[in-house]
Amino acid sequence: MGPKRIKANNDNAFGMDQMLETTAAKTASNLYSSNTRIRYDGHVSRGKEYLQNFSNGELKEAFNVLSGQTPTALLAFVAFKCEHSGYSYKTAEGIRSAFKQYFRDIFHCQGEEWRQDFSGEWVGNPVFVQNFTNYLISLKKQYGRENQTRQSVAMSYQDLATIMEYLQNSDTIQKLGKNFCVFFQAFQGFVFGPETKNLCVLNEGIWSWT
Repeated sequence: MGPKRIKANNDNAFGMDQMLETTAAKTASNLYSSNTRIRYDGHVSRGKEYLQNFSNGELKEAFNVLSGQTPTALLAFVAFKCEHSGYSYKTAEGIRSAFKQYFRDIFHCQGEEWRQDFSGEWVGNPVFVQNFTNYLISLKKQYGRENQTRQSVAMSYQDLATIMEYLQNSDTIQKLGKNFCVFFQAFQGFVFGPETKNLCVLNEGIWSWT
């Protein structure tokens, strides 16, 4: 038995707008996990709350009625979360993803641009405005530099000094052997360089850096 044929009529239940809304609702409910949807809904809800509390005029409804002010509102909200509340680039990226999907689901925003066409209608998706994209790139670079710094300072100068003091202790030398202690002081000096230059001195004066 073949597929059921639908005759053309004036019933809006099968109109294009209705079908697009149906596909958007089904996509939103099935494409993402429940945790992702909860996070996305939270970002959007907090964004709307931010506009109600900290903006006025057209900006208050910038997430409910799309306009040229919508990207400005989104940029302000992300800046508030990152610059004022101390959240990182990962939160900014999460907010972007949430609003990108929100604009798709609710307003059927498509494409990777945001501009007015010849009739004055806005086309694309507000998250693709260049100044918003540039701000997220700057946050990502800042996050990368800070993360690299945290990884590079895994051992402090005081930690190195404690290790060197232990290796130079007479009891340690007697227990582990002089050659062993000298070797690991040299190894530390090679790995950590300037940080251990003035620490690599055995009490007996057998090994030294000057």
